[in-house]
Amino acid sequence: MFGRQSCFLRQGNQDAAEKVLNAGLDRYPNNADLLGQLGWLYTRWTPTARRAEARLHFRRSSEMHCKRPEMYYHWSEVEDQFGDFHEALAVVERGLERVPDSIDLRQRLGFARSRLAMQLQRENAPSRAAAEFTLSNQAYEEALQLSANGSDRQIGPRRSKCYDGLVFNFSRIGVDDRVGETLRRWLAEAPRDPYALQERENFVARRPEWGRFLPPESNSA
Repeated sequence: MFGRQSCFLRQGNQDAAEKVLNAGLDRYPNNADLLGQLGWLYTRWTPTARRAEARLHFRRSSEMHCKRPEMYYHWSEVEDQFGDFHEALAVVERGLERVPDSIDLRQRLGFARSRLAMQLQRENAPSRAAAEFTLSNQAYEEALQLSANGSDRQIGPRRSKCYDGLVFNFSRIGVDDRVGETLRRWLAEAPRDPYALQERENFVARRPEWGRFLPPESNSA
């Protein structure tokens, strides 16, 4: 979220940022972007995030047909923090209906489905969990495909999150061959990615025979 209120927030003046946004909403009470920005501000509030208020403003922003992917992304994060993984997933799906080509929301979809899958595992619902892990992996792969030809400097970190999510999912369901294959793809693309290097170290410690199959560049400083 951007604008004058973000400048105030960077300066540590969250009260001034809130005042600016509320003044805007007094004039334009149904402005989806202003509602979403105020929700975002409440998620960053110190010393304690105002999550319940953030949630209300995000929902209102969606009702006003907000098309900013970051609003749905942050709203999904809030639902995660409330422990409502079903709603976190529903929020991302709603965002993708509005912004279907968003790489960030596609990655967030993978994350939300993975979180839901873990909850289903804890609830002893293995078949439903497996289905969600499969859908999570599909979302991550779609995000990787969408970002394949991107030049934005944020593309690298976005792709890293997707690979990390795939490694986590395959590890969670005990499919080590797919963990290794994913690490090989990740390291071939980003041999100096610290997250990839850490995951490689963890995996090879558990499965040392995979060390000779992963790119040797991953050992470079």
